[in-house]
Amino acid sequence: MQNAKKGLKLMTISIIIMMVYTVIYSILMSLTASDKLSPELLERLFMFFVTFGILGSALIQVITYVIAMVGLKIAGKDNECFKKARKAKLFSLILSAIGVVAGIVCVLAFLFSNQEGDAGKILAILGEGSFFVSAGTNVLMIVTEVIAFHSITKGCREIAPTVGGISIATYAFYIIALVLNVILPVFPLAMNMLQASGIGTKLITVVGYVETLASTAYSVLYIVLIFVTTGNMKKKEEPKMRTKLPR
Repeated sequence: MQNAKKGLKLMTISIIIMMVYTVIYSILMSLTASDKLSPELLERLFMFFVTFGILGSALIQVITYVIAMVGLKIAGKDNECFKKARKAKLFSLILSAIGVVAGIVCVLAFLFSNQEGDAGKILAILGEGSFFVSAGTNVLMIVTEVIAFHSITKGCREIAPTVGGISIATYAFYIIALVLNVILPVFPLAMNMLQASGIGTKLITVVGYVETLASTAYSVLYIVLIFVTTGNMKKKEEPKMRTKLPR
């Protein structure tokens, strides 16, 4: 089980990087909706988020993805669940590429769909089709990520059965964080619609903090799960000392 230990330890690095970034991201997201900061500071935070948020998110995702894939490849030599998780993540990457291409096609099609005649109609249909393709790939990506994480926790339970409770708690917080992370980008639109009632700002702030807590809890529990798993594997593999001399 030495390969599983090495692979899981590599994944710990990936989790820590993503945990730090997620906390910073969520805090900045919440602060942009705060009414306690000066307008100048809020504007700077918003511009920083818009300018570097997408680039930083992409960079962090690439780094953590590569580290996680290397770790799963190593761990997969000892357990089939980690192989399944790696295949799911590879499929998720393919879906991500399809979604990006579909999104670009969608934007370009709608930009030029105001042309007259059949060209405009074709571009409008192409734009609608690529929009649905992009939305569908996003849904499938979420499904594959859930499958990958489920396979990882299952692999941990198989090589160290005593981590059952920790794996269930980790999986629960992962699902909560995932759902809120999907919903959170939609909240600026909801906030604009609810601004008249005065609950839009409070809503996005509360959801941002809850997402931060859930992501932090999931990341910490994930790290604990891996450390406990590798620790139990070590104890299991250590030979017991003989207390009696053989006859």
